[in-house]
Amino acid sequence: MTLTRYYTATSLDGFIAAPGDSLDWLLTRRTEPEGPMSYEGFIRGIGAMAMGATSYEWVLGHEFSGKPRADWVWPYDIPCWVFTHRDLPVIPGSGVVLT
Repeated sequence: MTLTRYYTATSLDGFIAAPGDSLDWLLTRRTEPEGPMSYEGFIRGIGAMAMGATSYEWVLGHEFSGKPRADWVWPYDIPCWVFTHRDLPVIPGSGVVLT
């Protein structure tokens, strides 16, 4: 049997991002890297991921901002499908597939 997990950080009022697709509210929170709902624990237990184009663009903008494209290294070693209708940059060897 295949298990699908949905993992997201959501504010108490039900929003994932602030206006302008900002995740600043999330990044200012104290986290427990080995806590029961930690991202680190979640990502270790999955074999593939899917994300929307806006989330993917956020990762590109925050992980690789100011770095030459040749130095970009995708932080995950699992396949990732990005749901989009746009042509976005894909990091070579990353396992990212635009769909």
